[in-house]
Amino acid sequence: MSTSSAAQTTDMAAGLHTSRVPPGMLRLVHLKEPGKLQYGDLLETQRHGTCSVAAIHSTDTIDIKDAKGTTFRLSGLGLKATMVRSEPTSAVSSH
Repeated sequence: MSTSSAAQTTDMAAGLHTSRVPPGMLRLVHLKEPGKLQYGDLLETQRHGTCSVAAIHSTDTIDIKDAKGTTFRLSGLGLKATMVRSEPTSAVSSH
């Protein structure tokens, strides 16, 4: 079994989606509440793999944290959503 196949098998055992994410796309892996992206939700990118949402700045910009704990800012997202401010975290709800 190749390293890639072994990683995919491990991901499958953990219940994670294992197909590659196309460049420039996000895959929502797990939302705490359906239709609402918020702090701690899981998403996947091609470059960073499965990450958690670390902060939501706007419908265009979020911070994500990868498995190593490194934080990255994703911007230019253009999410079709409404910002909902609720302390201490923010959320984006789709309408």
